[in-house]
Amino acid sequence: MEIKNLEKLEQQKLPMGQKVLRLKTSDRLYFYWHEIKVFFLFFAILELARVLLSFAPATNFTAKNILPGIILIFEIFVLIGLSARFAQYRDIKKSFLAPVFFALITGFTAAIIKLIQYLEPWAFYNLILEPGIMMVWAFLVASFVNLVILVTRKIKIIFYNHKKIKSDLSI
Repeated sequence: MEIKNLEKLEQQKLPMGQKVLRLKTSDRLYFYWHEIKVFFLFFAILELARVLLSFAPATNFTAKNILPGIILIFEIFVLIGLSARFAQYRDIKKSFLAPVFFALITGFTAAIIKLIQYLEPWAFYNLILEPGIMMVWAFLVASFVNLVILVTRKIKIIFYNHKKIKSDLSI
């Protein structure tokens, strides 16, 4: 599937968020998928490795105690990256939506993998809880990233104005 008129939008000197807003809804979903597909595939490989390693008794400890922590750290870095990518274009809405979309997909995928792996009643509740918890993580990470970017922009403005005032006074 190709995004129609993307070449025309890329030639315009608009912020990334406005380019995305000018796309149709189906193209917007494809745009988000295009942004996160590499991260999602890497996440799916990590989850699959965790499941396969849990079947062997020698690697069971690694699969149940070490890999989930590595996967969580990877997810947090991806959420930070997705949020910062859109926040740098001053598109606050997209800086929240892209990580939440990634969290929804990865959470649902992880829940399905756990449902297949364990086949226990708690895994059915996990279909709702895992994406929900991941979306809360995504929202918190996106809030933190947007706050950091806002503060750094304000600090840059203050330092710029301070240098400008200092140079104006010495004239």
